[in-house]
Amino acid sequence: MIEENERLHQYEAFRHDYLQLVEKYMNTVDDLQTVREENKELNKISKKQEKELKVLDRRYKSLSNSKLGRLTLWYWSFKKKKNKVGK
Repeated sequence: MIEENERLHQYEAFRHDYLQLVEKYMNTVDDLQTVREENKELNKISKKQEKELKVLDRRYKSLSNSKLGRLTLWYWSFKKKKNKVGK
């Protein structure tokens, strides 16, 4: 009888520990899914920004390779320096 109660107590303790581990595992799986979704979203944003950067870089190179473009860049730089000194 005492042995049965002890076994029952051990079983309940084991069951409780097992359920805690299962709950912890499920929380970990949920967290992992959340992180994966966030990672996918960040990858989309990163790819979009890389594409925009390539477009802007190509435009800047085209602008800086033309005579009027170089003059425009020089003017923008001049205005920027003038505004910094004026402040």
